[in-house]
Amino acid sequence: MPMAPLNLLDPSHRHALARERFMLLAKDVTAVTLGAVAFIAMLLTISKALLARDLQDTAERTTILTNRHQPVQQAIRTLNDDLRGIALIADEYTPWSRWFTQFASHVPSGNQIYELGINRTARTLAIKGRSRHRDDLLKFKERLESSGLVDELQFPLSNLLLRENIDFEFTAVLNPYALLAPIPPSPSL
Repeated sequence: MPMAPLNLLDPSHRHALARERFMLLAKDVTAVTLGAVAFIAMLLTISKALLARDLQDTAERTTILTNRHQPVQQAIRTLNDDLRGIALIADEYTPWSRWFTQFASHVPSGNQIYELGINRTARTLAIKGRSRHRDDLLKFKERLESSGLVDELQFPLSNLLLRENIDFEFTAVLNPYALLAPIPPSPSL
């Protein structure tokens, strides 16, 4: 047999009981939520502590490795700086040895050079010396002009005023290609 529900409470008590049940439910939901938040906060605090310790360990290892390898890194930096300096020197290097050998082979006997000045940036050559005879000096001038070592030779007439024991002085512009390409040997003295 089916039972009929009896409602013996008046409506105001029923509303009060419903409100009380709602408040108990809200209190229970709030308590569960606060418990979950507290649990999550505890997990986050533990995670934060673990991450902080791991970060500190990593920082210590990195510092140890950096300190251990710092001399090596400094040596590498120094070596790189030295190599850059060497590269700059190599870029500015001019192979003078071959040029001087060729120049010396064009100086005939009877001539003595006591000052030879070269300005690499202006590509000029200043020569001072002494010749026994005027013919020796003219021979030297002709050989130097035909050698390909210089482009322009400025030979003052004052060099030719004396016949013997001539102190000469002249300037020339260097041939830039003479420093790069092999120069044919001079005629025999």
